[in-house]
Amino acid sequence: MIDNILCASDFSAYSEQALAYGVDLVERTGTTLHFVHVQKGSLGPK
Repeated sequence: MIDNILCASDFSAYSEQALAYGVDLVERTGTTLHFVHVQKGSLGPK
């Protein structure tokens, strides 16, 4: 049984589709959706 769904997004068209799918799963299963924004970036010099 699924208890949690994590949906990561960079706000691209593909991630919007993934979020819609995640929301659909949550509605059908009654689970909890966790959303996190991710972006490509630099952590500085190594």
